Amino acid sequence: MTAIALAVGWIGCFVTLNILLKSGVQRIDPGSGFVAMARDLAASPWLYLAVVLYGACALVYLISLRFLPLSTAGPIYMTLGVVASALTGLIYFAEPLSALKIGGVALCVTGIALLALGNGAA
Repeated sequence: MTAIALAVGWIGCFVTLNILLKSGVQRIDPGSGFVAMARDLAASPWLYLAVVLYGACALVYLISLRFLPLSTAGPIYMTLGVVASALTGLIYFAEPLSALKIGGVALCVTGIALLALGNGAA
C-alpha cells in the first residue's frame, strides 16, 4: 500500500508541475529572444514552485526505492510520467491524442504490467 500511496503522490506533484511549466511558457512571447525568454521565466514565481515540485517528485521516487526494486521502480515512474503527460496535455491543454500515441502509452503500460508479473515470479 505504501508504494501505491507514493506513486499517487508522485503523480500529483508531476501533473501539477507540468501544468505550471506549460502555462508559464505559454505566457512568454515566442518572438522574444532567448535571453528575454529566460529573464521572463526567471521572474515567474510559478517556475520556482515547479522547481520545488520537481524536488518533491525526486524525494518521493527516492523513498519508493526502499519498497520497490530499481528495475521496477524506474520504469513504473517513467511510465506514470508518460501516461500523466498524455492525459494532462489532453485535459488541460486540449492537445491531440492520436491513435499512435494511445498505442505507445498502451505499450508502456503493458511493459509495466509484465515487469510487475516478473517481480511476483522471482
